[in-house]
Amino acid sequence: MGASENTAYDVVVIGGGPAGCSTAVFTAWYGPDTLVLDRGNLLSSSVRPSRTA
Repeated sequence: MGASENTAYDVVVIGGGPAGCSTAVFTAWYGPDTLVLDRGNLLSSSVRPSRTA
């Protein structure tokens, strides 16, 4: 995503561990646009997305 793009999210989850990823999966499942922010480059291995954007 470039710096000039403006994207609004309904939910922002801070942390890509098991709890953060579970929260993101469940909120995204019910419709809100969801963003996960984590300082690392890998999210929790316990959550596997079934679809990607």
